[in-house]
Amino acid sequence: METDITLNLGGGRNSKEIELGEDSVDIIHIDIDQNAGIDILADVFNVSLPFKNNSINRIRSSHCLEHASYKNTVKILKEWKRVLKPGSRIDIYQSNFNFKAVTWVIRSILKKEAEPGFIMGSHIGYDEHKTFFTPTLLRKNLEDAGFKNIKVIRGRNTAEYKRGVGKYIQKVVWLELHAIAYK
Repeated sequence: METDITLNLGGGRNSKEIELGEDSVDIIHIDIDQNAGIDILADVFNVSLPFKNNSINRIRSSHCLEHASYKNTVKILKEWKRVLKPGSRIDIYQSNFNFKAVTWVIRSILKKEAEPGFIMGSHIGYDEHKTFFTPTLLRKNLEDAGFKNIKVIRGRNTAEYKRGVGKYIQKVVWLELHAIAYK
């Protein structure tokens, strides 16, 4: 009997914390952070994934791709697509740069500027954002990598900002993007 395998790329969380909205599947966690409860220690940006072509049922990546150089995003997505079975799905969750940009400008006007880590992601301690995504840019990157039936919707993280200007901005600009696409 064939096993359904989902890759969690760069997420670093154990499978009990992942909500895929489907029946349970085997989840393989691949991350560069060895302390993240992972199965395979690897940089999902700089190596070929250790799987055969057309062998994986699903890929999930949460707030990972923004840590790769914008120059390599399409190349990385092509590698991720390589291992997916035909017709299989990829789910990518990313911060929406539109939200960060609007928040930054308004805070600047109000003389309440955020730290650069708000944009660059250095608040996580080991890496910084090297690219950003808007709904249009994320869709274009997926199209350029050859994905089909692409849909970019509001992500699950909609209530992160409970005070300040972010509380109001997230009512009109999505805080997080969720891209769904198929090989």
